[in-house]
Amino acid sequence: MEKVMFLIYGNHPKANTIKERAIKIVRLLKTCNDWVDLNEIEKELKINRNESPSLFYKPLSAMKKWRLIDNKRKATGQKGKSVIYTTYYKYTPERFLSYLKDGLFSICETEIKMFK
Repeated sequence: MEKVMFLIYGNHPKANTIKERAIKIVRLLKTCNDWVDLNEIEKELKINRNESPSLFYKPLSAMKKWRLIDNKRKATGQKGKSVIYTTYYKYTPERFLSYLKDGLFSICETEIKMFK
């Protein structure tokens, strides 16, 4: 998992804390094998997402971009006229591997051909 985290977050010293949180998230999602509520991830990280949103969402955002995890929003209730949504996450290594094979390969191939 070390090389995967290096691909996603790089090797900057400040990225180490993000990598640690990301590994916790991946372990939780991998053990559940199904969609996990955002509240459970919040409990696992022990970070309040309302008080420290950047600490909480930074690892999730990068993993979504690289398709290591997938998310979906589902309407779970209603408060007056507004609808309450819950976000769920799932570990998707197949999508990550296909992103690496298809997406990055074609991008790198294009850049290498254009290099003068």
